[in-house]
Amino acid sequence: MKYLLILFAVAGFGFTSGSYAEQKEMVYRYWDWDITPERARYQLDALNLALQKTEKDWGPYQIIRQVEKFSSLRAQRTLLEGEVFNIHASPLQPVPETHPMYHRITIKKPLMKSLLGYRQLIIRRSDYEKFKAITSEDELKALVVGQGSDWVDLQIFRHNGYAATDSEYYNLFSMLLAKRYDYLSVGVIETKGALAQFANPDDVMVLPGLIIYYPLPTFFHVSPVYPELAARVEQGLAIATADGSLDALFKQHFAQYIQQMRADNPRVFVLENPTISAEPELNKLSLLTPKK
Repeated sequence: MKYLLILFAVAGFGFTSGSYAEQKEMVYRYWDWDITPERARYQLDALNLALQKTEKDWGPYQIIRQVEKFSSLRAQRTLLEGEVFNIHASPLQPVPETHPMYHRITIKKPLMKSLLGYRQLIIRRSDYEKFKAITSEDELKALVVGQGSDWVDLQIFRHNGYAATDSEYYNLFSMLLAKRYDYLSVGVIETKGALAQFANPDDVMVLPGLIIYYPLPTFFHVSPVYPELAARVEQGLAIATADGSLDALFKQHFAQYIQQMRADNPRVFVLENPTISAEPELNKLSLLTPKK
C-alpha cells in the first residue's frame, strides 16, 4: 500500500487544478557551479518567475539551490536520477538516442537570447601585439582555442574550421599559461569568473575590440523522473515570454553587458552552430550589430 501511495503522490503533481495541487508543494532542486554568479542569479530568478506565474494552476513550490562542482559525467548521472538535483540550465547539446542524456527533458524556451554565444578572448598578456594585428578570421583560425571537453562550443569551433584543444575546465587556465593553446574563449558574462581562476591574473588579459559570436541558446533541463516539474516550468516560461516579464528580467540582469559590448564597437566573427542550424528563430545576432 505504501508503494501505491507514493505513486499516487508523484502522479498527483500533474493535475493543473484542484485541492491536491494547491496543498502539495513542488520541490525544485536547482544545480549550478556558481562560477558565474551573474548567470546563476538570473537563471534562479527565471525559474522563480516561471513558477510564480503558475501558482494558481499548480500550487505552492520550493526552490532548493544545490551548488557543487560536479564532473560532467557525475552531473549527467545525477540529473537523470533526480535526487540531489532535478533541474539545471545549460546550452543545448544534442545527443544520440543511445546516450543516457537523451532522456532528460529539455524545455525549449530560450532563457538568455544566446548571450553565452558572445565570446571574448582571454589571452596571455605577452601575446597582445600578435592578437592586436589580427584583421581576418583566417588569421585567428591559424591559432588554437582552448575549450572544455564537454562543451558544445568545442564542436562549434571545429565545425567552423578552428583549431581547438580541450580539457577539463579547471585545467584550461594552467594550459594557457603553459602555451598549450593560444586563447580561451568565454562568454562576455563569464570573463570575470574565468580571470579569477588564474593564479596571477596579471599574466592574462581580455582581448579588446574582437568578439566571436555563435547562436548558443540556454535552456532548462529537467530530470526525466519529474515530468510534472518540467510541464510547470514550460507553462510558466510561455506565460512570462508572452507578457514580457522574462524579457524585462533579462534586461535587468544583463543590460550593462550588452551596453558595454555595443559601446566597444568590436569586430565580430560570426560562426555557425550546427546543432541548431535547422532552427532559424534561434540563429539571430540580436544583441549586437557587427562592425563592418
